[in-house]
Order: sequence, then C-alpha cells, then structure tokens
Amino acid sequence: MTFSQFIKLTLISTAFAWGMSLFLLWTVDPVFATWIEMTLFYLSNFVAVAGTLSAIMVAIRTKTHPETVLSQHVHLSFRQAVLFALLIEGTLLLLSKNLLTWWTILVFIAVLSLIELNFQTLAHKRRSN
Repeated sequence: MTFSQFIKLTLISTAFAWGMSLFLLWTVDPVFATWIEMTLFYLSNFVAVAGTLSAIMVAIRTKTHPETVLSQHVHLSFRQAVLFALLIEGTLLLLSKNLLTWWTILVFIAVLSLIELNFQTLAHKRRSN
C-alpha cells in the first residue's frame, strides 16, 4: 500500500466514522439506548478521533521532519493517535457511568503514558541492536 492510498483510506474511513458518530448522536437517546447502540457510538467515535489525530500528526511530522522515513511517521502517529483516542473514549465512558474523578483520569493518563514509554523503550532497543 502506498502512502497516498493509506491517506485516502484513512480519510474515507474517518469521514465515515464521523458521519456514523454524528448520526448516532442525533438519533439515539442515551437514556434508553441499548448496549449495541452505545457500543457503536463509542466505537465509531474512537475510529473518528483516532483517524483524525493520525492524519493530523502524520501531516505535521512530514512537514517538520522531511528527512525521516514516511513509514516511521505513520507508525508513530497512528500509535499515539490510538492511545489519545483511548484516553478520550475512556474519559467519556467513565463520565457516562459517573465514575470520572480527578484521580481516575490521572491513573488513566499514567497507564497510557507507561504504555507509550514501553513502546518507545522497545523501539530504542531495536535501534541500538
């Protein structure tokens, strides 16, 4: 898959996910929603946020570091976009269940930061070997 094909596929799937999220937001009453409707909302919102952030981060990284291989930009941007989308969706889910407090969000951020640190450490070890 070429870079332009990847970008087109990402933009199309992200636009579809945003459309699905907005459709569910306007048509589903969260008080009477089934678990399938809520799962579809959170899943489509996750894909929309991750795709949007990934495309933005790839664009920024290719502009600021044109000497780096494009696949590294895509890999890093996608991973960080997924982690940030997990943070957003996890926060929304905790908020909907009235479980969101300042310390739960700090624990959530710490866990996601440790996951990213683990990926960074593994990547550094691979480069040094």
